[in-house]
Amino acid sequence: MALPLDRRLLSLAAGKCPEGGDAAGVLPSSKRVVRPLRALTDSALEDLKSRAPKQAEAAAFIRGKGEVSAQEVQKKTGARQVNALLNELVRAGLIESEEFIPRPAVKPKFVEMIRRDLLSDTALRGALDALPPRRKKVRGLLEDLLATGARRPQTRR
Repeated sequence: MALPLDRRLLSLAAGKCPEGGDAAGVLPSSKRVVRPLRALTDSALEDLKSRAPKQAEAAAFIRGKGEVSAQEVQKKTGARQVNALLNELVRAGLIESEEFIPRPAVKPKFVEMIRRDLLSDTALRGALDALPPRRKKVRGLLEDLLATGARRPQTRR
């Protein structure tokens, strides 16, 4: 899932830039997605073909795909300055454009833990006896849990 860019985020980024600097160094890289509007008709495409063939090729591709990234448009048309081309189509009212900042792919950190105070020694011994001999790591864990249980002081609840 991606987050749309808004004016608040852009003004925040502009405040973090050195005076006269560019916000590109502060903002993470974004992804531009474009969609055709109803005004992108066959007659609009024909009119565009006579005036700007690269724009017409991009518009036809966008119309055929529905929603497409700027990178896909660039690959299809071979345009060097795809953003300028897309901006012209947006100004003409033929497509709409949206920029997204992808969410970072950070996995939440989990720490597994066992609450020893909730385990009874008899349950641990039963699990240990039922364990096959080849499960050495699990066996070691259960034995350690039993050993810590014998050392802990008995508290009343």
